[in-house]
Amino acid sequence: MNSKTKIIVIPKIVLIAAVIILLLIISIAVFMGFQGNKTQEMDTQQMQNTASDHIYTPGVYTSSIMLDGNQLDIKVTLDANNINDIEMLNLSEAVTTMYPMLSDNFNELAKNVCENGSTDNIRYSSDVKYTTSVLLNGINSCLEKAQQVHTETKK
Repeated sequence: MNSKTKIIVIPKIVLIAAVIILLLIISIAVFMGFQGNKTQEMDTQQMQNTASDHIYTPGVYTSSIMLDGNQLDIKVTLDANNINDIEMLNLSEAVTTMYPMLSDNFNELAKNVCENGSTDNIRYSSDVKYTTSVLLNGINSCLEKAQQVHTETKK
């Protein structure tokens, strides 16, 4: 058995420097770990704050209304804070015959709602009171769907 023990001599200054460098590396790693958690928490809070600032869940919502027994669909396109477009779908000839001014009134109503951002304080002629109130109820139904989806996703 020929084993020779080797002794390594490390100068005291090199050993102290290595320990200090090792402690610096560990403390930087720990500090970066805490910063990462804070950044994630801040991102989550910002996302929640941004989500709470929104009025609607963006998307396309539809509702059906009845005009003298004929179904008419209303489609509302929304982004987070705005009403972008309102359209009538499935407009039958019977409805256009019974309500010849329906398309014009609806287009004016849709324009006002889009500009106003809601159905509140919309002015309309007393001549088209019934039709306009039915159309506004259909638009409100779409907006309520978007707000319900928004509040459910916020939870």
